[in-house]
Amino acid sequence: PPHLQSQYEYMDQAMLRGYRQKMDSLQRQFETELRPKLEELKRQVLTVEDRIQEIARTKDVLLEEAMAEHEVVMNQIHWSADRKQASLSRDLEILMLDVQQIHDFTSAISAASPQTTTEVWAFLNRYMDLSNTCRILSQKKFKTSVEESAGALREEVRTYLLKSQGKIQRSSPVDGPNHPNGSTTAVPGGEKSNSDQLQEMKQLLQVKDQMVWTMLEERKGLQGRLEAQAAKIKELEAAMRDKDSALKNLEESTVKEHDEWKTLCEELQGQASSLKKENQQLKGEAASNQTPAAEAVKTTVI
Repeated sequence: PPHLQSQYEYMDQAMLRGYRQKMDSLQRQFETELRPKLEELKRQVLTVEDRIQEIARTKDVLLEEAMAEHEVVMNQIHWSADRKQASLSRDLEILMLDVQQIHDFTSAISAASPQTTTEVWAFLNRYMDLSNTCRILSQKKFKTSVEESAGALREEVRTYLLKSQGKIQRSSPVDGPNHPNGSTTAVPGGEKSNSDQLQEMKQLLQVKDQMVWTMLEERKGLQGRLEAQAAKIKELEAAMRDKDSALKNLEESTVKEHDEWKTLCEELQGQASSLKKENQQLKGEAASNQTPAAEAVKTTVI
């Protein structure tokens, strides 16, 4: 644009053309290689978030249906739903990390036009790294399947009830006559004796204790994995900071060296100009000194 021509007049035009070509190349590479990946990631993020919300709604429905059941059933629902949501949350964190990396790349190539030669040199020095980053991000695989679902949560709870009670009555609160998949089925055998009821209570208490122990062990394992993942993320962030610092130092040293060479060239050019002027001056003096001598020789000859 005309209003920007003045600020670029002092820059090296060949270098500016190189800058524009590289920037256009990165923009085209992003549009062809990385933007489709970003759109797929966004769709996957929406899918995972919808599944998380669906599981949360199903969890609430199951809790309302299971209020008449023993406390151990409610604990099982909590445990199963939390475990599935934790798994989906880990998937969501990984997807969001990929999205953030792509956004960081787009921020790097969406900077304002350079105002100084230093900024142009800095970009040209980073071009290969930016191009490699774009290619790596576009080729990076991400999880496209979502194993956890509300149906899997319901099936897991039903399976637990079958194992802990022997079978689930069709008229139970979890799947009763008002449930769309439920119907009423009578329990054969009539009323149970006190000893049978006491035995069943003991079995339920044993199952509850086992379930609580399993939940505690699963929580410990999950916490350990989360801590390990957090430590790994911190290591990667530290490595990225070190790399950025090294690149920045390299850019500064390159720009400094360029400025030194530029200063040296200017000094040599000034010296060459001075020598040229001095040489012309000496030639002029020599020519002026030769003229009287030539006239004297001519007179003598005559």
